Amino acid sequence: MVRRRKFIRIISYFAAACVVFASAGVFSGHAKAEYEEALEKIRLTSLVSLCEYCHYISSGLRLLAVSADDALESSSSLVVSNAMGAQGCLAAFDSEKAKNISRFINGAYEFAESFSGSEAERSAAKRLSEYAREIYYHLSDLSAGVLGGVYSLTEFGSIYFSDEKPSVEEYLDFSNGTENEIFALITPAAADYGGFALLDGKEHISEKQARKIASGYIKISPALWRENDAHGQDSGVYSYYHGDTAVEICKLGGILCRLINPLPCAKAEFTLLQAEEKAREFLKKCGFKDCVAVDAQKSEFTAAFVFAPRVNGVLLLTASAEINVCLATGEITFFDGSDFIRNYRNDIYADTEIPDFSDRLPPNLSIEKTDICYADIGGKEQICYIADCVFEGEYVRAYVDYNTYKILKVE
Repeated sequence: MVRRRKFIRIISYFAAACVVFASAGVFSGHAKAEYEEALEKIRLTSLVSLCEYCHYISSGLRLLAVSADDALESSSSLVVSNAMGAQGCLAAFDSEKAKNISRFINGAYEFAESFSGSEAERSAAKRLSEYAREIYYHLSDLSAGVLGGVYSLTEFGSIYFSDEKPSVEEYLDFSNGTENEIFALITPAAADYGGFALLDGKEHISEKQARKIASGYIKISPALWRENDAHGQDSGVYSYYHGDTAVEICKLGGILCRLINPLPCAKAEFTLLQAEEKAREFLKKCGFKDCVAVDAQKSEFTAAFVFAPRVNGVLLLTASAEINVCLATGEITFFDGSDFIRNYRNDIYADTEIPDFSDRLPPNLSIEKTDICYADIGGKEQICYIADCVFEGEYVRAYVDYNTYKILKVE
């Protein structure tokens, strides 16, 4: 099932400021003061926003623990969107100074993405919610300390207080001694790969090969990748991180499973169509062929796409891949191909000639495009038709039964 999400992202102007100042060659005294002031303001905003996002992540995880099955998607989206916002806030700080928080937020994102509602997952969601709440309290205290003059937001000292204060970055990260338990809760479900059609016949790659493959997607020396040991040695992926950047590579075939690469953006330079072409090029590089964009969302600095493969003429919506493109640089900031790897199959067949079923739809739905797909409808996977329509100026998608032309659902 294709899920539409509008990701929240707080963008740091810090990187843009660095580029401007570096191009001048040297900092004048006036420029340096302006830089310090701009950096301090954006870090204050990011710190306060990060605190708020952690509060909402905690609330969303608590909702996941108690939500009815038909409400899991909305609860999951709450965690996912706020985790993306928190990742953007962390970009304003040195990634090495917030390793636990960054790793937890990335893990909470993945946990919510793959949440199925089992009792074990609901129990884990409660524990994760408590941990997120403790991070919220920690960041609240730090924010109060900054406003009270206890900490400086930069290594240059505070422009608001004359006496020198310790940098808040030195106290930014959080630990309560339970990290091994927490990180084990948020990763094992995402790490199990094997026995899937896409991986049939693939050879097992070495850890050294996986590091090189990861560096082929993110320009980081293979030696600098840190292993995410929360997956365990028996998992189906090699999992690495470097600061806020994270990569997962399948042990069979070396296929990219996930990528998180938060980037600061200052100005959008790419259109939605150009971003889609960047996404297609990336998918081809990953070996994901014959993919069709089935959903696209655009925010100020990010274009978010959902792609699905076409197999024997049928769109395989159950094997979708999500990919985000930075509109400032054209680089990939997020990729999740786990559903594609798990659910890809080549044994889907159907008559691809699409009949005219417009008379079966409500008259206020104006059909713009139709297709045939394999989708999850109410927990049951089946072949059906999809109709992209316009309803009162808004785009909606109707799923139509393959045999009876009855509307199965509209989203």
